[in-house]
This record gives sequence, structure tokens and C-alpha cells, in this order.
Amino acid sequence: MEDKKIKRRKRGKIIKRIITIVIILAIIVAAGLFVYKRFFQNRPMQLAETKYTEVKVERRDIKEELSGSGTLESADSYTLSSRVSGEILSDTFAEGDIVKKDDVLYVIDSSDVDSNIRRANNTLSQSIETYNEKLADRKELVISAPISGTVIGLNHDKGDSVNTNSPLMTIKNTSTLTIKEYYSAEYKNSVYVGMGATVSVPGQMLNVRGKVSEISTLTRTSETGVVCFPVTIEIENPGSLFEGAVATAWLDGGIYPTITSADGLMASAIKTVYAGVSGDIEKLNVENGDTVSRGFVLMELSSETLEDEIERAADSLEDAQISIDNLNDTLDNYTIKAPINGTVVRKALKAGESAENGATLCMIYDLSYLTVTLAVDELDIMSVAVGQQATVTADAVEGREFSGVVTRVGVNGTTSGGVTTYPVDVRIDETGGLLPGMNVDIVITVKEASGVLAVPADALSRGNRVLRKTANGSTGENAPDGYEYADVKIGMADENYVEIISGLEEGDTVAYVAKTVSSGNNMFGMMMPGGMGNMPSGMGGTRPGGNMGGVRTGGNSSGGRY
Repeated sequence: MEDKKIKRRKRGKIIKRIITIVIILAIIVAAGLFVYKRFFQNRPMQLAETKYTEVKVERRDIKEELSGSGTLESADSYTLSSRVSGEILSDTFAEGDIVKKDDVLYVIDSSDVDSNIRRANNTLSQSIETYNEKLADRKELVISAPISGTVIGLNHDKGDSVNTNSPLMTIKNTSTLTIKEYYSAEYKNSVYVGMGATVSVPGQMLNVRGKVSEISTLTRTSETGVVCFPVTIEIENPGSLFEGAVATAWLDGGIYPTITSADGLMASAIKTVYAGVSGDIEKLNVENGDTVSRGFVLMELSSETLEDEIERAADSLEDAQISIDNLNDTLDNYTIKAPINGTVVRKALKAGESAENGATLCMIYDLSYLTVTLAVDELDIMSVAVGQQATVTADAVEGREFSGVVTRVGVNGTTSGGVTTYPVDVRIDETGGLLPGMNVDIVITVKEASGVLAVPADALSRGNRVLRKTANGSTGENAPDGYEYADVKIGMADENYVEIISGLEEGDTVAYVAKTVSSGNNMFGMMMPGGMGNMPSGMGGTRPGGNMGGVRTGGNSSGGRY
């Protein structure tokens, strides 16, 4: 029993010690909380001996830029290939030469195609001739009176078929009549065409004046042995005269005929009308006895066969023309001309060598200006516009900057890895030292302003706040001694400065600390208020993808990559 009492006393002492320790620890924690609330909870944590950089709010020029890289390309390029096969007869240039559009560069042997063109020209000529003949035959379907006169001998009706050269009718002109008389050869030199004559018609006791219309070179001998020559005299028919009427004619000057005409009066003209082509009589406009004038349409024929022949002739003519055009186009391919103005950067073949169809002959670059295409992030593309200026630099041309201008802002975006970029073309006109294929860095000025209020980018903290020095040394809420926080509205930004639209006045003093500081004596190891590295909205930060996945300056001091 004694031992049990001793054990209980020892256990009680241990419990009392434990309770005492717990009470002491609770007092220490409570003291710590009191100190924290009293000295730290309601005021900002500060690093020991924090040094601020103070600057005046002042006016300056700010330029907002996008940067990226790309590969230079020529303004235009052309790889000239042969469209035919053959030996190169001549070339007129060397690699590196500057050529103008349509300058002759190569001539390739075209003897084979020349022969084909000659044959094709012959075929074309024959096709033209055949087609014209068929068109002329079509005109023959309309039959007109060859002379004025009276229709006789018509023995066809509408709908009849006639063959080529078939006689259709005869037209006789009796409005004027002729008589042929023979006169002694002794008067040969006294008679002339147009000479006056008197024609006597005994049966009608009528004398009619006429004139010589023809003098023949033939001669004959009369029954009395007199050599004489024929003379034709023409008279106007007064209306009562008819063919075969007996008449005698003597020439002015008392020249009488040696032999009187046995034929009597004759019609001055008589023509038989023939069908020029085969066909069916579609229209018949005359009857026997009708009097017609020269050119009057006597009848019209139709011929399906002829129309078919004309169509075939037209098709043959078109085929022949297409063939000659194709050959001439092919012949053009044997003379190779420069397609653009530019510089020959490569000459693959020369005179004396053979060119195969499709073989590369030479390559021409238009180096009048250069271009580069950048891939601009979707977040930045709306700030890029045609006409914006750009600065171009190349590692291959050290120490020089080249001016460029945005010439195209594409709308056909390309998405990769969840990021969409858009093509932007920049043109460089002054290219001294730059060559196609070189890699270049591009900085596009998307926005700029002169004489705006600005503060260093490092002075801006989260929520767009700036630490401003108070004029009377007072301290703002949660601010270090002698300072206050000012809410500002920001605008443009470049690599180092941010535009202040409102919230600060020119001449105000703002303060900031370096981006990285040690924890110093601060027991919690915290950074000072002012939050270095806190950027304006939309600036800085790393974004994957893109060629102009480029740098947009104006965020943090190193520039954030998009």
C-alpha cells in the first residue's frame, strides 16, 4: 500500500509540470500575437535600410513597338524553264547580269516546228480557198438576170430540182436591135466605132438612125470578088421592129454595104441563164414573156447538201487555224524571253547544250526591293496596320539599320499549339548589303507619342499604383514613411517607360526599388510594397509560338516574349 501511494504522488507531480509548461507556452504565443498585432499587422513590412530610387514625373517621347524575325525574300522571283526540247543555239547573258522584261535570253533550234508550220500554212490556205468557194456557191443559189430583156424558154416550176450548169431560161433584149453589114476594104480606115448610120426597113417604109457598135477584123470576099469587112450597127427599136426583119444600112458619108445582111435585124443581146449549183427551186419570180431588168432576181434555190459542205469547210478552216496558232505558240517557246525585270542569279544552261522540256534554264530575282513576312500573335495583330514604319537589322550587315514599311496585314491566321498568328509583310526599299535568304530582325512601330507624362516601368505596381513622395512628409495608408500610393491610368509603354494619362502631375516625385532584393532583417523574408515586376495589363509575359512570336517592348525592362 505504501508503494502505491508513492507512485500516485509522482504521477501527480508530472501532470502538474505538464500543465505548467502548457500554460507557459500559451502565454508566449499570446505575447507573440500581441506583438504581431501591435507592430506588424497594420503596417507594411519593410526591409531594413530599404533604398528607393526617386525620379521626377516628366514629359518624354514614347514609342510602342512589336519585334520579330524573318527571312528576306526578293520582290519577285522567276525560275525560267524550257517548254520544248532542242539544242540551245544562242544565249545573250551571263550570271549576275541585269535583264529587262521581254529581253531575249535563249534561242533554241526550231527547225522541226518550222517545217510543221509551213505544212500547216499550206493546209490553212487550202481550207480558206475551199471555204470561199463554198460561200461563192451559196451566192449562186440566188439567180439574177444577166441582162435586161424578155424571158423566153422557161420550162421549170417551183419545187423542181436542177443540176449545176442546167439551162433555166433565156433572156433576149429587143429594145435595141443590130444589123451586120459588109463594106469594101477600101473604107477600112474611114469607119470607126460610134460612126453614124442610117438603117432602112423597106417592109415598114421606115428609116432609123443608128451608130457603129463593132468593127470586126475578119474579112470575106463578095460574089463580085470585092474584099470586105463586117460592121455591126445598133439602133433603138421604136417598137414596131422585130428580129429577122430585112433591113439595109449605109454609113454616113455615102458608104454603102457591099454585101447586104442575110440575117436581117437581130436582138442586141441574148443570154441563156444556167444553174450555178445544184438545188431545188424555192422561189420562182418570172414567167415566159416577162420583161426584166438586169439584176432582177429570177429564182432562188435551196440546197441542204451545199449548207452541209459549207459547215464542213468552216470546221476544216477553224481546225487549220487552231493548228497554225498552236504551232506559232509553240514556236514562241523556242525564243526564251525574260519574264520580269531583274538580276540573273543562276544560269543553268548555255549555248551548245541541249534543253529538255521542263529543264531549268535560269533564275531571275527582282532585287528592286526586298520583303520579309512576320508571324504576328493574335493578341497584337489588331495594332498592326499597313503603312506603319519598321526598322530592320541583320547580323550579316553589322552596324546598319534599314527602313521598312508594312505593306500587308493578312487575315488568314495559322494556329499551332493553341496560338494563332497572322502574316504581316514588310517591304525594304533601300537594301544595300541585304540579300534574299538573310535572317533579319524587325521592329515595327505600332504607336508613338511625343511629350507625354511618363514614369519608369519599374515604378508601376499591381493595380496600376505608383509610390509618390508626399510634399509635406506625411505618410499615406499602408505606405512607407513620407510616401503615399497614387492610382494612375496608363497609356502607351516602351521598353523602359509607361505613359501616365491621369493620377500624377508633371514634377511629382515617384519612388521605386530594384526588382530583386534580399529579405534583410525582415523576419518574414517578404518583398517591399511596390511589387517589382508587376506589369501594366497586356504587357510583358511569356507567350508561346509565333515567329513574331516576337518581342513586344514596353512591358518589363527586358521585354516580354509573345
